[in-house]
Amino acid sequence: MMLTRILCLAVIAAAASAENFTWRALEVDNSASSEPPARHSAAMGFWGNQFFVFEGIGNVHNGSRIFGMGSLSISSSGSVVWEVLTVPGGGPAHRYGMIYGVYDKYLLISHGRGESDDQLYDDTWAFDMESQRWLVVNLSLSLGVNETGGPLVPEGRTDPAGGVWDDLLWLSMGRNKDKRTLSDLWVLTLSTTEENGEVELVGEWEMLDEGVGYNQYDPFLPHARYKHAGVPLSNTTFVFFGGCASGGYVGGPCPLGDSWLYNREDDEWTKLEDCSSPVNDGVMITLSLNRSVLLFGDEEDGPGAYPQLLSARSFNTSDLSVLDGQNETWIVTRGIGGDLRRQEI
Repeated sequence: MMLTRILCLAVIAAAASAENFTWRALEVDNSASSEPPARHSAAMGFWGNQFFVFEGIGNVHNGSRIFGMGSLSISSSGSVVWEVLTVPGGGPAHRYGMIYGVYDKYLLISHGRGESDDQLYDDTWAFDMESQRWLVVNLSLSLGVNETGGPLVPEGRTDPAGGVWDDLLWLSMGRNKDKRTLSDLWVLTLSTTEENGEVELVGEWEMLDEGVGYNQYDPFLPHARYKHAGVPLSNTTFVFFGGCASGGYVGGPCPLGDSWLYNREDDEWTKLEDCSSPVNDGVMITLSLNRSVLLFGDEEDGPGAYPQLLSARSFNTSDLSVLDGQNETWIVTRGIGGDLRRQEI
């Protein structure tokens, strides 16, 4: 798997067409900071001119975890200064492979894998990027309770897809503690309250679609998977691409090359046309232009992939795909700015 130093690249979206995207390297001020270790499966978010990064995993061959919180500050000239943050008070357990997104001034994280492979989480936390402290998101009981009388919550999992749109945190699929791939889709509705000057974040989980189950197949529904890329397009739509359908008593390609769009208003899945070579651990970014999504691929082979009879064209990391969410069509471009792999471990 390719691990990139996340500081080395910036993408500039000039228009909704993929041909108008360009890559620009950021200049790191090494006199004031040192580059953080290469990683993947971290949580990231912007606040003002600061970019925050939470944990992740490093060298895939020995499974080294990367703990703690860091931020970079970007000046008007484009230079970058990294800083390792010391966050007071309590916070979430160490993890990677989580969903994340920015809600107001908060970097939200939820679910993910801990320091051991069987240590999976189902909690949700918010990092206040202004005051730089952690808040736990308290769950409401209004939409139902689980078998123990606690709040309804998606089971612990690693490598789901998700993101934030307005006050909604979306969570799609993933792999559970039994190493079974999941096919469900959830949304967490967020709100804030204040009492005696203290802010509290409250969330309510709701299952939107239970999916096909562990071992079932339906040609009109997406197969269970993890390591896929996905983001919300609006308060009512969610799109994802790729991922792994193998392992955990489930048979299927790894990586996958299909993309699906969920519409909450109709409670329906739509299979989109092909847009990219199959990949695991791809990245999707929601753009503000015409409900568009930028897809940047990661791994088409390597430790996370399974041997297959059919193989895809090797994925060029400079390839970009842009989804026009209104027309539900992909625009694919090749070789924007050359090959962007900077470091492989």
